[in-house]
Amino acid sequence: MEYPAGAIAEIRGQGAVSVTLGRWQVMIVAMGADVVAVEDRCTHQDTPLCGGRIRNGRVACPRHGAMFDLRTGKSFAPIAPRPLTVFPARIDGGTVFVTVPD
Repeated sequence: MEYPAGAIAEIRGQGAVSVTLGRWQVMIVAMGADVVAVEDRCTHQDTPLCGGRIRNGRVACPRHGAMFDLRTGKSFAPIAPRPLTVFPARIDGGTVFVTVPD
């Protein structure tokens, strides 16, 4: 299901936001002219990723430093072998829309 997730101007101003969409906690990150949306939970110990360091298209878990690619969800850390769930996201009329499974 597709949900409106917030204004792109607000997300760009904060760098990343965490929102609840359906049953999912989603981190939305502005990356240049694009926006990406990933599950806001480290696959290692279920720690929220929003607030972690974001650099070069990757986010570091604030708890143990596990690193994930924001576009693919790929993990670069042995302690977090599972990738993040990545959700389709788009910008339309200044609003970010994210599609998550029911």
